[in-house]
Amino acid sequence: EYSISRLVAVPSLIRAILPALHSMHYPTAQISLKLLVLSGEIFDISLWKMLVKLLPQTSFLNIYGSTEVSGDCTYFDCKWLPTMLEQDALGSVPIGIPIDNCEVVLIGENSPDEGEICVGGSCVASGYFSHPSILPLDNVELHQEIIDGKSDENEVYFRTGDFGRKLSDGNLVYIGRRDRTVKICGHRIALEEVESVLREHQEVADSAVVSCCVQGDILFLEAYLLLKQKENNLEVFRSTIRCWMARKLPPTMIPTRFYFVESFPMSSSGKVDYKMLATFAASEAGNHIAIEETQDIDLINVIQKLERSNG
Repeated sequence: EYSISRLVAVPSLIRAILPALHSMHYPTAQISLKLLVLSGEIFDISLWKMLVKLLPQTSFLNIYGSTEVSGDCTYFDCKWLPTMLEQDALGSVPIGIPIDNCEVVLIGENSPDEGEICVGGSCVASGYFSHPSILPLDNVELHQEIIDGKSDENEVYFRTGDFGRKLSDGNLVYIGRRDRTVKICGHRIALEEVESVLREHQEVADSAVVSCCVQGDILFLEAYLLLKQKENNLEVFRSTIRCWMARKLPPTMIPTRFYFVESFPMSSSGKVDYKMLATFAASEAGNHIAIEETQDIDLINVIQKLERSNG
């Protein structure tokens, strides 16, 4: 109706309006929309494929940043994605390379090519009012490769709380939030990565994954699925999708429970409100664990924790 030529949105919002692209307004959008900018969440490869098919004449950018770094600090032009996918089996669209006057380093435990995303340069804010949160880079342990490549040893960097990895061509791939990363059986799991795999399933329109705890220990994952079409037998579909995931992920990353919903609670910024999802999971599940679905959980450990919580 308004012949929008440029749109900036989070991926979850784009997923929500995808049906409208099949409506009577689709031809207009196909002609008028010249640029679609995605930001704020993981941009799944599956969503990119749908958009390219629906909007073949539109250019797509994936940008990354936060308020503390003046909004955006990296960008990726999706026109390069087909070539990259021939070399790397990516689950999400890269967040790209730093924009001018920004510098990005990864602070990790084992490798200079994977770790927490830290941003420096003129984009970094001076701090929060009455709450200084910008940390100098020399407060954290650096790999020698980073030290050798630093342009200014006294430069201040912002620790984003996001994790990423660097591809061989220098582009960055977003892994997930620090507060959306959990440990199960000693394995670190990025919940966003599990969500991305679920969205690859041909029957899944969108997904949200949360972790469930007893006595502060994370025991298993729960997945909330928004399906493209209503399934007649959800129990059969649960088994089907669990077997499908077993071919793509290790056992610890496969959700124990699957819930089917018609929509997700959303925050004011258009993102999934995981706190509301987690609250719903707690109220629905309580201390009950479906034993038949805990194939990869240490059942004795679970029972002991439940006994302590009820004692």
